[in-house]
Amino acid sequence: MTDEDAYETERLSAKTGGISVGISSGAALWAAIKVAKRAENAGKNLLLFFNHLDFQKIKIN
Repeated sequence: MTDEDAYETERLSAKTGGISVGISSGAALWAAIKVAKRAENAGKNLLLFFNHLDFQKIKIN
């Protein structure tokens, strides 16, 4: 995994799931997606906790 993978997954999380996360959570999500796609995990549930959400990027008016 590269830093770019983590940043890309961070942006994907915000864009598709509406969850703004930091780089470390982006990396965790990237790894969780890879694990979930393994054949031995077919039909299983995967639970991932983000340590913190990136509230610094949210602008409140």
